[in-house]
Amino acid sequence: MDSYDKERITIRPKLDHLIITDAMSKDEQFQNASLRPILKMQHEVISSMVSEYLKMKKNTFYNLSKEQKPKYLKETLLADRNVLHELRGIIIGMFSSEEMTYYLDNKSAVNKRIQSLLLQRISSIL
Repeated sequence: MDSYDKERITIRPKLDHLIITDAMSKDEQFQNASLRPILKMQHEVISSMVSEYLKMKKNTFYNLSKEQKPKYLKETLLADRNVLHELRGIIIGMFSSEEMTYYLDNKSAVNKRIQSLLLQRISSIL
């Protein structure tokens, strides 16, 4: 691992509560070792992008009830592939070379996990 990759990994927050075992699938290990720390590290960027996205939607979101907001946000983000790709790029851009290799070999499964984790994080922002 080169120094650039080491720096990318060392700046990530340590999530001591996450358990990674050999009994887990490789995708689950990748999620806990890489995706969750990156999402936590990129929280402010994700939050800013979502806020800006909601403003662009003419503040429709802010006129909804508390119960309607999560559903609206999920449906809107899933329908707008460009925003979803941008949010995913924020995460993928923080991968080390080794993580990128894993991602490219398991793109579909990892993208599903990224999307699920993004939607969870965005819902928690509300």
